[in-house]
Amino acid sequence: MTSAEEKAKKLLRLRGHVLAAPARLAIMLLLVARGGLDFTALQKALEMTPGNLWSHLQRLEEHGYIRQRYRFTPLGPRLVIEPTDKGVKETISYLNELREATTLQEQQ
Repeated sequence: MTSAEEKAKKLLRLRGHVLAAPARLAIMLLLVARGGLDFTALQKALEMTPGNLWSHLQRLEEHGYIRQRYRFTPLGPRLVIEPTDKGVKETISYLNELREATTLQEQQ
């Protein structure tokens, strides 16, 4: 297989990945870096509307990348979103594959 074919296969595989959506990748990068955030902090950090953030979180939860749970604070209950072990591993793997695909592209 030529390197051009290899590059094309990698890019196609990445395109269909759940993290191919820039918003979901940004969510996972922030969660992996911080270990978890409450919904409001995540929304403010990413400057997303609540509905848009919620839909991306549902997709990530369906794939087992995050877990959501309520924590009680002095200010009341807060929805906390945390990356799962699978989510951390998949995010790192996706970034490595993305780096490989772009490196192949630069070499040609």
